[in-house]
Amino acid sequence: MNPWLFALWLSTLLTVIGLEPLRAETVPGGDKPISLSPGLPMTGEPTRASDPVLSVREAAANSILTSLAVAVLTYSLSLAHAFGVLYFGPWTRRILQFTLRTLLCVSPMVLLLVIHAAQNDIGLLIVFSMAIAVYPLTAGLLLNRIHDAAPDFHFLQAKILGHGPIGVFFDYAWPRFLPLTLPFFFLGFIHSLLVESMFSSLGLVSFPLGDTWGSLIHHGLDELLDRPWAVFAPGLAILGTAFATYACIPLFEKLLSVPTKLT
Repeated sequence: MNPWLFALWLSTLLTVIGLEPLRAETVPGGDKPISLSPGLPMTGEPTRASDPVLSVREAAANSILTSLAVAVLTYSLSLAHAFGVLYFGPWTRRILQFTLRTLLCVSPMVLLLVIHAAQNDIGLLIVFSMAIAVYPLTAGLLLNRIHDAAPDFHFLQAKILGHGPIGVFFDYAWPRFLPLTLPFFFLGFIHSLLVESMFSSLGLVSFPLGDTWGSLIHHGLDELLDRPWAVFAPGLAILGTAFATYACIPLFEKLLSVPTKLT
């Protein structure tokens, strides 16, 4: 078994187990669910699900800040990897590649924690769709330039960051750990179809079905930058992903037993 795939599966499993104590419970003597309200101190005293939760504006702000933080981290690691390989030799390359793969294996834990933190709030839509749509695109914007300057980084661009966590799940873990990764596969596939059909309809580039943002980064980015009117395309992709996420909420609720207000 590939040790990186095993780490990916293990981090997902531990996250699901770790979320168990935080799930909504039943009030003694009644049938109304209670849950810890996001954003409030965890004092050990449960609050009812009807308590105030994050507003849409707060959730949007959090999702934007999270996306920016991920983008900065991506840029930093990409630059460190590029300059490390170019100027400091293969050992730096191995260390940085290990770091990137480690972050990749932790990604399902982060995504599942986001799902739990956003329960009972429409922020689930915003945060998750932003995470899917923004992360691979921001990673690819820089990696595309690195690839132009140093073609040897093609493997990094395509396999680690270019596709993003969703793409790597879809490309490499299927079908080995299907029960734990099915939500990510499904969202990744829906998002892939949305992006590919959208850019194909715009006449930018035609992608084979089932591919991910990697194809956009490899083949369509230069054409996209040459056509300013197509700047609306990423926004449409985010909106489409939000609808796809909404459609998947019952699946998340069933697999993770996380109640939401949206269903």
